[in-house]
Amino acid sequence: MNWLKGTFSGNYRCLLWLGLTALVWAVQIFVLQELTFDSDYPGNMKTELVHCVVRLFLDLTFSAAVVFLLPRPLLALTFVLYAVFFCGTCVYNRYFGAPPSLIVILAQKGEGATAWESVVSFLDPRVVLGTLLVLALELWLLWKAGRKTTTQPSAVAETTTAEKPTIAKATTAEKPTPTETAAKSANEPTTAQPIPAKERPVPATAPTFAQVWLRRLAIGSAFLLVYLLVFSVLAFKVRPIEGVGALNSFTDTGHVYGFIPAWIAEAKYSMTPAKQLELAIQRCHETSDQITPLENLVPLGRHVVVLQVESLDYEIIHENFEGVPVMPFMRKLETESFTFLLDESHHTSSSADADFTLLMGGNPIGRVCPYYVHGFPYKTEGHPLPRFAAQYGYQCDFLHNFLAIFFEREAAVKQMGFRHYYFMEQMTAEGVAVSPVGWKGICDGDMLDFAARKMNESPDPTIQFMITFSAHAPFNQLPPEDFVAPFDKPTTEVENYFSTMNYFDRSMERFVQSLPDDTVLFIYADHASGIAPYKRGTKSEIFQPRLQNKTDRYIPAFVYCKGRDISAMQKTAKTGQARSKEFTLLDFSTFFRRCVENSPKKPQETPAPSEGE
Repeated sequence: MNWLKGTFSGNYRCLLWLGLTALVWAVQIFVLQELTFDSDYPGNMKTELVHCVVRLFLDLTFSAAVVFLLPRPLLALTFVLYAVFFCGTCVYNRYFGAPPSLIVILAQKGEGATAWESVVSFLDPRVVLGTLLVLALELWLLWKAGRKTTTQPSAVAETTTAEKPTIAKATTAEKPTPTETAAKSANEPTTAQPIPAKERPVPATAPTFAQVWLRRLAIGSAFLLVYLLVFSVLAFKVRPIEGVGALNSFTDTGHVYGFIPAWIAEAKYSMTPAKQLELAIQRCHETSDQITPLENLVPLGRHVVVLQVESLDYEIIHENFEGVPVMPFMRKLETESFTFLLDESHHTSSSADADFTLLMGGNPIGRVCPYYVHGFPYKTEGHPLPRFAAQYGYQCDFLHNFLAIFFEREAAVKQMGFRHYYFMEQMTAEGVAVSPVGWKGICDGDMLDFAARKMNESPDPTIQFMITFSAHAPFNQLPPEDFVAPFDKPTTEVENYFSTMNYFDRSMERFVQSLPDDTVLFIYADHASGIAPYKRGTKSEIFQPRLQNKTDRYIPAFVYCKGRDISAMQKTAKTGQARSKEFTLLDFSTFFRRCVENSPKKPQETPAPSEGE
């Protein structure tokens, strides 16, 4: 009991400061979990509350164990790294609407490093400021914990000090005569009387470094033991963590246990290549066809374009800047097209989720960029667009104006069976210029001009599949000479986005005008920009919290026939279903394939080999 009383008093007060440090860090951990983990577990409010209480308890015991067991320099480094992780996780969650899984962190760290400017542009200044303030508080508490408390003087020292003035006075007094000295000595005892042990003053001494660390180790070990005990009971008896191998259960596990247990479960149950491949194949075979039974099929000619537009918001099409429409051509195109607002739930790992859906006709794995699932049998599993379209007489070409190795797209595209594929490397070899700014890819307009030329040169019925790049955040991929007034002097992130989308609109108009007259275009966004609703001002005003409700995340999609107004044919526009956001990108992909199946062009039958061949 005396040990316990002295633990947080006197020279052991550093342990109290460490306890406060652990409390602050635990709250910070809990706040990040609340901001990012959105459980799909079908529980009621009581279940949600229980999950939060369990997670908060685990956060408290975990942070206390770490703080008491690690030396202060390592703790300071841990807090700095966690501050970086806090901000990065908030950016990832804003962009993808989900927390980063361990698979994503390990597999896509290269792309994250390449896109560091995008990460910085999506930082909310309020999040950064709050994180820095918490970090400063944690470091200050650590400094307080390291200060040495002054040792209190002992009772013996106090007595000696009190007697000094008396001795000094006696020294300055008149010196006694030899007769007085002899008489005084005769009256004093010859031997000093010993002071009883109980009355003897014990000097107060500061605890040694070893004593403090022994108590820290004892406290930290106790918290660690409690954490492991509670986690083990919950994870293996009450709510098993094996389910993290199933789709989306990383967020469910994290909603109960936090990041580290969810990552550990992910590493144990779903990170092996075999398990990823199994899940990827399973997801690729999933189908959805909600549009076709409700809609008229669009007749196709010899030329078809499937265009995936980077960061295209539906709202930007109807936005004005200084009284001038940002995208006048796309605004006109919409009035003559089939128009859909699609649920954006496919976007969970990267932009590649979108092109995989259109290229394979199934869902991406969802846990990581789909092209990172090595060994995926594109030749035997799913329905790769080139092999599917070949059944109906079409040749397919692939175009993307960025690096072939980005998201490892080239390896997958090669296996899918495209007639030609053109990444930045192939286009530059044919004389297409590279942008001198940003990530130094090829500008969208230059790729679209290149694609129009290739389409007009093709002797066969052709489907072009294209992915644009210039509108990637932070919207600085274009040189200033590509902008026109009033979009030529952007000063904010939103104005950069406006200028970029105006450039794309002008490039798109030129592209459509250059295409053959029978061309049908299927246009869709890979994901939203992440900055709508648009506001003029500082980043803190621009970047609103990422759409929290998954049903509010949507992208536009259009079907446009050059030279024809087909908007009156769209039945789902009349019923309101087209803009209800109930359809997904997989529904749109399936609708596109049904239109291909309905095309008048049929493949030529291969002649039977003659005898003797």
